[in-house]
Amino acid sequence: SGTGIAAGIARVGLTGRFGVEAELFDPHAERPLLAVANHFHRHRCARRRRRDNLRQVVAAVHRLAVELDDDIAGLEARRRSRPWRNLCHDRAAPILITGSSGFIGSRVVESLLHLGFTNLRCFVRPSSNVSSLEKIAKSRCGEGIRLEILEGNLLSPEDCERAARDVSVIYHLAAGRGEKSYPNSYMNSVVTTRNLLEVAAKYNHLRRFVNVSSFTVYSTRNIRRGGMLDESCEMEKQPERRGEAYCYAKVRQDEIVM
Repeated sequence: SGTGIAAGIARVGLTGRFGVEAELFDPHAERPLLAVANHFHRHRCARRRRRDNLRQVVAAVHRLAVELDDDIAGLEARRRSRPWRNLCHDRAAPILITGSSGFIGSRVVESLLHLGFTNLRCFVRPSSNVSSLEKIAKSRCGEGIRLEILEGNLLSPEDCERAARDVSVIYHLAAGRGEKSYPNSYMNSVVTTRNLLEVAAKYNHLRRFVNVSSFTVYSTRNIRRGGMLDESCEMEKQPERRGEAYCYAKVRQDEIVM
């Protein structure tokens, strides 16, 4: 009866959020009480499984973090023992850094000096703020380091000649940001890179040309929701359809370098 069911449920002590502790069962209410108990028992088991799964995930993440720390420590140790061994045999050979007054460029200059390279040629636009480079040069004064700040325009073959003459490595960071138009971005990313490559090819000193690209050259078309955009993604095949001048110019720049 309804009274028996109510009396039986009243004798059920709830422990926690899902737990059920049956004390005495009313004979008339045994089956309904068992159903209630089973219901809460399933929820308790599910919660326990979720907790166990979470613990396993946390443990796996911890193991990966430890392994990553070990890998980073090993790479750092190798880098210190053999800093860029294959980059350039002569640490005094000139290295050209275009776009060296920018946020990334100035840090490339600092890193090269830290690794022992002593002859850096920093190419900047005439309108560039070179205070960061002057600060770096001042802090290294008296250490036998030559840091030359060379102003010019990479659209000019003559300026490219002055910049790339006798260099062993080129770090090419200068690029058009595309703030004005597609032609502006193309001229200051693609044409300037072509000019620099043509001049560098005339000399027999160049060992490496490092072109700094951008994540904008990669397509997000085949990435699943929540996926990662990285160098394994395919490059944008039709950058002109993205509606971004910078993307278009960087894709075309990478094409002529590769």
